[in-house]
Amino acid sequence: MYHYLIAVYKGALQDEYLNNPIVKTKITSLALSVHSITIPNPNNLTLIVGKEKSQLTTELTDRYHLLTKVLQNLDDQENFYYVYDYKGRKEVENPDQYCHKLMEINIPISKLQQVIQNVKDIKQKVFAGFNVKYFEETKNLTVEILLSSFLLEMIDKGIHIDEYSNDSHYLYLLELSNVLSNPELCNFVQNSAMPVVSNPQKDGGIFD
Repeated sequence: MYHYLIAVYKGALQDEYLNNPIVKTKITSLALSVHSITIPNPNNLTLIVGKEKSQLTTELTDRYHLLTKVLQNLDDQENFYYVYDYKGRKEVENPDQYCHKLMEINIPISKLQQVIQNVKDIKQKVFAGFNVKYFEETKNLTVEILLSSFLLEMIDKGIHIDEYSNDSHYLYLLELSNVLSNPELCNFVQNSAMPVVSNPQKDGGIFD
């Protein structure tokens, strides 16, 4: 089962947020299964996730964007941080296109927002998502960074892509992998589709 991150809430989110009639109607109309995961320590955080049996697609990221628009009308917005809060709705040309795994990293919970923001900040015409797994005993998260990428699709199929080493999209994937593997951000890289060379940068915390 996959848990695709939609939003992070600073605090223990009360049930009425997701049980709000408008939100429940939208969840149903978009055929989504949305749950919350509360992380009590060291600081209360609630992850709002889409619980899915299937691999992330561009169509599913679009549905998460539409749900985000509804969630943004709730109260207490200063405590929310969203994954799919881009201003304009992205055009989904191929709704069945999969988002493939760029890398899987283990991070402290306090670094989650920074990981997401780094993916947002490096601009490319891609759809992105995050599959999250929380390990209570270590207080850490494992995060899979998923992107709609023709090169990642080729890598998944075992196709060598050496001839793309100077391609702008290849360089984007490489840059993003290096940013996310920063030891100030990431405990360790569990696996990566791209070669990574850590490049330490200035750090930042969640909801600073």
